[in-house]
Amino acid sequence: MDSSIMESIVSNAVGLENTGNYCYQNAVLQALFYVPAIRDRVVEQWAAYTDQIPVRSVSAALRAIFLSLRGLRNTGSRVCRPDALRHFFGDQFGYRQQDAEEFFNALIEKQEAAEAERQGLANEAAAQAQRIAEADVMVRDKRNAISMESSTQNESHWKTLLQGMIFEPSDERAESTPAEAERSNLADLMLNVMRAVMWNNTMLTVQIHEGRRLGQTQQKDAAALTTVVRAAATHQQQQQQLLNTTTSCANSIEAKASAAPGNTTDTARQLGERIDHVVTIIDELGDFTSLATISSTVAAIKTDITKLQTRPDAAPNG
Repeated sequence: MDSSIMESIVSNAVGLENTGNYCYQNAVLQALFYVPAIRDRVVEQWAAYTDQIPVRSVSAALRAIFLSLRGLRNTGSRVCRPDALRHFFGDQFGYRQQDAEEFFNALIEKQEAAEAERQGLANEAAAQAQRIAEADVMVRDKRNAISMESSTQNESHWKTLLQGMIFEPSDERAESTPAEAERSNLADLMLNVMRAVMWNNTMLTVQIHEGRRLGQTQQKDAAALTTVVRAAATHQQQQQQLLNTTTSCANSIEAKASAAPGNTTDTARQLGERIDHVVTIIDELGDFTSLATISSTVAAIKTDITKLQTRPDAAPNG
């Protein structure tokens, strides 16, 4: 590799400080940082869930380290200390010499444990919220039932009282007095108003129950839709990363094949140059030789070589 290219790579590189016996951890973290899929997941995607990631967690520590590494390019510094993970991997610091694979496995186990704990806490919080919601519904339904029962009792009481105020004709008195007629009309009006109010309350209760049921259904549908959308987005991102990786590998293979000294195009070009050189020498030999046999031989050789020029695949190996 050209020295100027190597100097450019070294001058633009950033990394973790080698702090002794756990330099293998630095190597693992460096490898993780320079894998785009892992780096983007740690830095960008986890940023959307900062409220769900505990401050003292492996995820938060990794994110802090990767942010520090990414920020080194703008500060002029080239190294940082990976002390953010010391709290979680205390048994691997000091004088114990572990290999990179063991540290990587420990890192994955910590991540899986943290993810399981986070998921468990989220499930527990969701279950607690569900229990609270169900308890609220039970209290509300009980309160509504008590209110309905009280309203029914009041309705029965006032219905009996108002019906007693209505004048009923009898054999003794067929006509009511003006006061009795007015009282009957007032009682009849109040009965109709009371029936309308009770009917409105009944319809309102039904509407509340239906609205609550519809709201729960919409909430479940929204949660399911959100899950599907996130899964589709994750799948699309994975497919895009796979496509990018495949494209990069194909481009790298093509570039290496083009640059290889033994490729078909390069071999044909070298063969052509060598044949041209031989033809030139033979031309000179033919010009300075007067013997007919030599001239005819040279002509035959020139003819054979000209034919050979059109067949680069016939070049001898080596």
